[in-house]
Amino acid sequence: MAKGEKLTDRERGPIEALSSTEMSSRAIAIKTGRSKTVVNNFLKLKDNYGKKNTGGRPKALSSRDERRVCQLASTGNNPFAYTPDNAKQSQYMLIILQFQLLLYEMQLQNFAENHVHGMPSARALQRPLTEAFEKLKILQ
Repeated sequence: MAKGEKLTDRERGPIEALSSTEMSSRAIAIKTGRSKTVVNNFLKLKDNYGKKNTGGRPKALSSRDERRVCQLASTGNNPFAYTPDNAKQSQYMLIILQFQLLLYEMQLQNFAENHVHGMPSARALQRPLTEAFEKLKILQ
């Protein structure tokens, strides 16, 4: 799409003056001899008219925050970094998640087989519970 020439400072003055008299942008375009689009763009953008639009999404972190994140990650003060201290806690979380998944699978299986409101029987729950507690004892 072809680009027309931008408004000069001499053209901008009359457009602003005519706009303040509440003349329509179409009438201003006819009077100044410029297109309706360029008049609308100028009236909409005013001070930013003719400047490059960087566009895009604004950054979530400033450059200072980015440097701080990199510093924390490299110095070891990161609370989410893997260390021997939090390794046991990570294993506990893994066991809990695996247990929750197993319970969910058992509920689905029991519901499909017995059509009993989706809740597993006490006997069905006993085996994975004991296995999970054995794993927890080993990790402690």
